[in-house]
Amino acid sequence: MQFNIGNRAIAWREICEINTSRFVSPLVLRLRLTNSRRKTLIYPGDPERIAKLLDDLRRHSSSATFDGIAYRDYWTWNDVRELSGKHGADDQPVRMLSKDDENEIERMYQKLKSVRKSDSRDTDQSKASHED
Repeated sequence: MQFNIGNRAIAWREICEINTSRFVSPLVLRLRLTNSRRKTLIYPGDPERIAKLLDDLRRHSSSATFDGIAYRDYWTWNDVRELSGKHGADDQPVRMLSKDDENEIERMYQKLKSVRKSDSRDTDQSKASHED
């Protein structure tokens, strides 16, 4: 399978990276292909067609990363985002720990910090007593 840009055909399996710019319209994509080839795709379509093109590129380019995110990870995050009803590029990543787990980790961290501080004070005091 392949997609065509003008008279050029690029096989889906040749796409290693798809990197987007901050532009929404026109769409500007930097593609890295096999054998270190690079192509820039500029598409001045309307937002619906841009979204469709991006979706097609992402669905068929199973060997690629999308802005540094591997194919499988991209679709995992996308599925979770859809299930939670959130959409958009600026969504925060899904919470990996429960709030209780986060609180427990914070408690352990604070305890570790306090023990470390007391250890350094004990070390300072023992050095001072040895110097006397």
